[in-house]
Amino acid sequence: MRLVSNNAQKLVPSGISANISIKALAFATTIAIMFAMGTQAEARIVGISGTHTQSEINKKCKAAGGSAFSSSGGFGCDNMKNKGTGVHCDPKGANCFGIVPG
Repeated sequence: MRLVSNNAQKLVPSGISANISIKALAFATTIAIMFAMGTQAEARIVGISGTHTQSEINKKCKAAGGSAFSSSGGFGCDNMKNKGTGVHCDPKGANCFGIVPG
């Protein structure tokens, strides 16, 4: 291992990109939100094919009664309280996944 940034004091194996770390953080955050909101433990993660814009996800989110969100790590919609579902995408909308009841 080598230090990627001396200032950040983070150890990251030299072969791991920052994109993987952001995706892992987004996934972990999604799982934490699921459990914090009392979602069924049987929830499944499913891949969503294609590329999706933030505008498209926001429009569908509003129609489904969810809460749209965005951050430097991506964008999506959480509808855990009403339906136990969610959608999370990377910043470019090329890698999206959904959370559905099991």
